[in-house]
Amino acid sequence: MATQTETPAGDAKPKSGAMLWIIVGIVNVVLLGGGAFFVLTRSSAAKTAEPADPHAPQPAVAANAGGAGPILKLDPFVANLNEPDGNRYIKLTMAVEMADEPALQAADKQVTRLRDAVLVFLSSLGVTDTQGAEGKEAIRKELLDRSKRVLGAQAVRGVFYSEFVLQ
Repeated sequence: MATQTETPAGDAKPKSGAMLWIIVGIVNVVLLGGGAFFVLTRSSAAKTAEPADPHAPQPAVAANAGGAGPILKLDPFVANLNEPDGNRYIKLTMAVEMADEPALQAADKQVTRLRDAVLVFLSSLGVTDTQGAEGKEAIRKELLDRSKRVLGAQAVRGVFYSEFVLQ
């Protein structure tokens, strides 16, 4: 006779297919519930944010309140300095900050005129004109003025050095 063994009712194991669906269901509930919580809390936080106080002190900003403008990068300039012995040189690499993209596009057509104005100015300098921070700032101011004359006063925001070498 065959013997039958009975298993207690608490030891019943679910089928593997049913267990897979239970796990998938739990994962979906967690993901959907978490996503809904994120969306709801984010949108309610945006609605309850206080508007900025227009009378609050504003942070200090540079003269360029509209942000940095596009940059016109120029090839290096090499010029003889105006010295009696005539064997001193300046090598200057600079960039011009423009007001906006249309000004940059217009400036691209005037690079030859700008380079001429810069070279004529640089060759008029002596060694003493280039020394110290004050000398370099005076040169920057003149380069800015000449850039504005060639490219337009409203088109140019600033002039920046990337190389300033005397030899």
